[in-house]
Amino acid sequence: MVKASVNASSRVGPLAAALDLGGHFSQVLAKIGTPWFHRGDTLGALHANDDPKPSDTAHLHWMTFGTEGAEYHDFVFMSHTKLYDSRRQELDEVPADDSTVEYMTQLWDAVDLFPVPFAPATRVHLNRSGFLIERTHDRDVSRVSFVLCAARNRKRDKWMERMAYTLVHEIAVMCRDASVTVATRVDFGSEPHCSTCLKTFTMFRRRHHCRLCTGAVCNVCSTNVMVGTVER
Repeated sequence: MVKASVNASSRVGPLAAALDLGGHFSQVLAKIGTPWFHRGDTLGALHANDDPKPSDTAHLHWMTFGTEGAEYHDFVFMSHTKLYDSRRQELDEVPADDSTVEYMTQLWDAVDLFPVPFAPATRVHLNRSGFLIERTHDRDVSRVSFVLCAARNRKRDKWMERMAYTLVHEIAVMCRDASVTVATRVDFGSEPHCSTCLKTFTMFRRRHHCRLCTGAVCNVCSTNVMVGTVER
């Protein structure tokens, strides 16, 4: 089991709407799964009654995850989304006042309907996987978590970490404020030392500047930034 979490600058309601997999599965996954999402679609829907509410509907999806030069994995699964308010009462849909939505769960669970996987892919059976989105102390910031469990898989594989991390990271990127000012070269300083490891810049330890704070780090430390967490 792998769990990846990150804070996103959005309320729970808008995130729930953005992660609606019912009619826009490939578009949603292409946005939050870049560059590892390969292809996929919604194959059908199951309704609890003749006049279903969004919370009474489960959707059937097919997806491949991977990229050229890496192993492809193939999934067939049902997704079911539920919304809750602060009293843990279930909501039928995102209300006009989205501030009342405090939790969202989206369960992904395997359905073994198609025994032959996408040709170059390895079939993976998801088991109690999916998204959990919670409101933080700041109402305009949500905690987004993705849990990935693969049936009959007793070890944590790199592709599982990559998939979980990519999904939550791209959601956080999608929610960033487009009005944030980015620094230009004119704003950069000429610090002689890396602000992280304090080593002197040289020909082989090059200076890199942050576009937000204009601080300088070396080329080694610039690759060690963590966004969110990945847990076992």
